[in-house]
Amino acid sequence: MTAPNSTTVYIVDDADEVRMHLIRALADTAYEIRAFPNATSFLGVIQPEDTGCIILDVDLPDVNGLELQRTLKTMACEQPVIFLTGHADVAMAVQAVKNGAFEFIEKPFPTATLLRSVNGAIKHDGQLRASRIKYANVKARLASLTPRERQVFDRIVAGQPTKQIAAEFNVTNQAIDAHRSRLMRKLGVDNLADLVKLSLIDIAGGYPY
Repeated sequence: MTAPNSTTVYIVDDADEVRMHLIRALADTAYEIRAFPNATSFLGVIQPEDTGCIILDVDLPDVNGLELQRTLKTMACEQPVIFLTGHADVAMAVQAVKNGAFEFIEKPFPTATLLRSVNGAIKHDGQLRASRIKYANVKARLASLTPRERQVFDRIVAGQPTKQIAAEFNVTNQAIDAHRSRLMRKLGVDNLADLVKLSLIDIAGGYPY
């Protein structure tokens, strides 16, 4: 079993000698290593919340590596994928990267190349997870606004002055100022620049890291 919150490198390759080579190459790292000979056994174990990365052979006996990558996406398993291939295929490499692969490595490869790629993938995984947590926090704060506060928020970040917003809702400037004060407290910001940043994060559907 993988220890809770451990960082795991998953290896999926049908060649016994390749799996053993990868395990030995990663033996001195702090990561937990789990190896599988096919996609079926791997899919029975991987979970979206697992942290780490996946080393994936393109040519698997049961499922094509690119198809497995797509399956992982549907399962919301977004750990970075490092593809291994025994033959250079530019079209396949391009497709893998378009589908979100972290790297595409041709066999045979130096151990240093593998370690550099794995370390980079795991760092990337950590950044993405931190980004998602921050984004979820932003969404929760925005969801705490009342409908009128959200309307005022949208107009403030669009650059509309208080007088114009008040006229649109047929209320006083003081009423709009009160809404602005309340929504800024709820959102945990104290200036217009931070309000705009929250709006851009919400529109972009993610938090930059």
